[in-house]
Amino acid sequence: MWRHFPRLFQILLLVFMVPVIPPLTPAGVALTLEAGKDAYVLGRSLDILEDKEKRWTIEDVSSAAFDQKFQPADRGSLNAGYTDSAFWVRFRLTNQTNNKYWFLEYGRPYMDQIRYYYPSGSGTYHMSEGGDLAPFNKREFKHRNFLFPLVLMTDEEQTFYMRFETKGTMVIPLNLWTHGSFYRKDHNEQIILGLYYGMIGVMIIYNLFLFFSLRDRSYIYYVFYISCVAFSLSISNGLAYEYIWPNSPWLQNNAMRISISLSVFWLLLFTRVFLNTRLHIPRFDKILSGLVLIAVFAMIFGLFVSNRTFANLFPFQIIFVLSILYAGFTCLRKNIRPARFFFIAFFLTLISMLVSTIRIIGFIPETFLTFHNIQISSAIEAVLLSIALADRINHLKQQTLDAQKSLLRRLKREDQLKSELNEELEQRVEERTLEIQAANLRLREEISNHQQTERQRQQLATAVTQAAEGIFIIGKDGLFKYVNPGFEKAVAQTSEELLGRDYRVILRENIYLEENGNAAEILQSGNMWKCRLIATQGQASRFEGEVTISPVMGESREVSHYVGIIHDVTEKIQLEKQLQQSQKMEALGTLAGGIAHDFNNILGTILGYTELMLDDETVGNEQKGLLEEVYKSGQRATDLVKQILLFSRIEDRNFKPVQISSLIKDTLKMMRSILPVTIQIEQKIEPDCAPVFASAIQIEQVVINLCTNSGYVMKEDGGTLQVSLEACPFEKARQFLPDLQKRDYLKLSISDSGGGIDVDIAERIFDPFFTTKGPGEGTGLGLSVVHGIAKNHGGGIVLENAPGIGATFHLLLPTVSNEPQLNAVRDAGESKGQEHILIVEDELSLAKFYQIVLQKLGYKISVAHDSELALQTVRDQAESIDLVFTDQTMPNLSGAALSREILSIRPELPIILATGFSSAISEKEAKEIGIRQFLLKPIKKDILAAAIRTILDTAHPPESQQPAD
Repeated sequence: MWRHFPRLFQILLLVFMVPVIPPLTPAGVALTLEAGKDAYVLGRSLDILEDKEKRWTIEDVSSAAFDQKFQPADRGSLNAGYTDSAFWVRFRLTNQTNNKYWFLEYGRPYMDQIRYYYPSGSGTYHMSEGGDLAPFNKREFKHRNFLFPLVLMTDEEQTFYMRFETKGTMVIPLNLWTHGSFYRKDHNEQIILGLYYGMIGVMIIYNLFLFFSLRDRSYIYYVFYISCVAFSLSISNGLAYEYIWPNSPWLQNNAMRISISLSVFWLLLFTRVFLNTRLHIPRFDKILSGLVLIAVFAMIFGLFVSNRTFANLFPFQIIFVLSILYAGFTCLRKNIRPARFFFIAFFLTLISMLVSTIRIIGFIPETFLTFHNIQISSAIEAVLLSIALADRINHLKQQTLDAQKSLLRRLKREDQLKSELNEELEQRVEERTLEIQAANLRLREEISNHQQTERQRQQLATAVTQAAEGIFIIGKDGLFKYVNPGFEKAVAQTSEELLGRDYRVILRENIYLEENGNAAEILQSGNMWKCRLIATQGQASRFEGEVTISPVMGESREVSHYVGIIHDVTEKIQLEKQLQQSQKMEALGTLAGGIAHDFNNILGTILGYTELMLDDETVGNEQKGLLEEVYKSGQRATDLVKQILLFSRIEDRNFKPVQISSLIKDTLKMMRSILPVTIQIEQKIEPDCAPVFASAIQIEQVVINLCTNSGYVMKEDGGTLQVSLEACPFEKARQFLPDLQKRDYLKLSISDSGGGIDVDIAERIFDPFFTTKGPGEGTGLGLSVVHGIAKNHGGGIVLENAPGIGATFHLLLPTVSNEPQLNAVRDAGESKGQEHILIVEDELSLAKFYQIVLQKLGYKISVAHDSELALQTVRDQAESIDLVFTDQTMPNLSGAALSREILSIRPELPIILATGFSSAISEKEAKEIGIRQFLLKPIKKDILAAAIRTILDTAHPPESQQPAD
């Protein structure tokens, strides 16, 4: 394999260096535009003039005095590297075609200032200006490269001038296109770039899926690395300026430095994990760790320096790649399989970086191949690394299988060896019996037995000394006679401190002892004594153990001494506690669901009949006041049921437009009773904010998690918790999170005066299981859950940290337009009707309430308290029933099952499903069945009437609204 590398290097070098050969076209003469040819590379048709002092004007350079100062270009395109000079370019064109309209293209997206001078017809020149220091949206032609219109009449010859100035590399690739040829060329480039970024996107999604499946850090580092490389290339080819930050020239000129440093940073982390350099090349792994720190420094350094200064770090990039290449080569020589594709991928990367460095310095011209060589090599590299990751997993699987087979073979060999040893032992016993008959061999046999016993004793002593469990021996007087290192570690004392002391004093000095009966009495009676202990002294972490002390009988069958063992059960106890906590939360969730259903039925009856009494004109004002208090209490009970569901983590996965201002206010009322009284809650919530497409339960969970965290940091000294909600237009929102989609947002801000967050940990607060709380006080999931909810809603969360003062979390959620809701309350007259409605409700009082409300509105009502009876009613009166209103939770058939049966009889019959709470069906599932509306109990009478009227109007529009024949 290795003997082919020199030839491979020669082939790659030849491919990349082909563009160095200049085209054989005459310099300094007019370029003739011929019929049938629609694209020209101006390259050697250019005359170049370097303006070191940047003081010449178009009048100067177009004068006869400057005619001989221009020098013909000696390469395909000018590449002067980094320079402080301005450069003038002159070219002459003769048009022998019928096409007088052309595009003059500067073939790269980077150049600070370009001035294009074209003849005005009177011996003077007009000027058109461009450059990347101006926002992208101000360009005349919205293209990532710079385009200038060129008009040249048939048989006309004209001279054109251009002036270039930049703080970056001075590269001047000029091309001339007809409009049609340019559009075809641009279309082909867009296809190529789309294929490249599509391939990178597929690689990212595929390897993210593998990461979440396998939890192998190699995949996430690989995803970050190729994402940063693709992002760097989007900056390099101008796509980022065109589509991501078209109004930010500063980002266009500075983002490349940070993206390159990030690419190197993630590449180094990927190399260390993928090749397992800590195991295979531990000394070089330390060098790679140092290079990681250098990459971090380069990111910081890139924020404050110019591109020219940062370009001086290109040799370091080559050092980085050489180091990575060395690591891959070393692992490959050690026959580490994953290093094969890895080495080939980064060998290609090294070649592409060398070509790019030579191009930037100016030794080779900038062509499509040399300019895009990193993009080409990165695509190959991404594929090879993805193959390497897949091959690594397959190799690990094969190693596991091989290890299993090896273990089976070893077990078989051990069984065979045991069989042979047994046969040998039987033979030796027989021989030994014969030897006993000879007196001269008895002494030799005794000596052999003694030596064997001594070896066994030594093995036993070694095993006891090296055992992980704590082992100790106590005399009949209760004093320690022997302790092994495991026991010394358990009680955090040395053998010198323990030997000769009473075991009960030592144990009580070092641990809290939970005894199982009197130890002395149990042991003296010849029985085994057990207990569980929790270490409290000298331990860096919690240690729980089980102690067993057994008596040892002597030859006279009396206790000679005691032997004890301490077994570490810390992990076992922790797992038992976690299991108990999980079972408790599961039971609590089940209980909360049952309570929610029953409470909502009860509350529906209470609130419904209270509404009827309030509408009754015969009820006096004093009684109405009392009824209003009853209604308010019922509403509070409804809110309490929602809070119980939220506490038990019964999630609402139905996203719909939600007015979250009232939702946040209700949640803060609940938090007021939870937070200490020393914490003041200040709220500034705009009531007329646009709704968001969200899950109400998840938004409540976000507010609770953030308020709970703020309350935790202020629990000792108190403070102020500030909660605000306001509209946030896109331009303002992207100042917090630049990668947001272009739309309007709501900004929910929750801040505290708890002293802020340490800078060292501020970047980790959204990581899962990261917490600064003590043991048992937090899981480390709160902020990671909030971050996930924000992302699922199409928004994001950002921390505004002021160490020593406080911290503020800004949650951005996209808004939706205000759409009319189906359950909007109508005018009483609009909700009336004469249709026939079947009510299916097993709660008799609630069914009676629905019947009273709807009969007052003029509807004909039938009531069924059983789903089987309701189904029979539909079969008998299918054509006379206009709408079915059914409860979900009922004996025999549920509301969803009843709806399926009804729709099988009469598919167009409108159905409304109501539920107090059910985990068996969601609103989305109900709509898939064919149910028209999904209502949550308790249901107000106005909401019920409006929903029924809306559904009936939709199913049977009034005659005035029906279309004419």
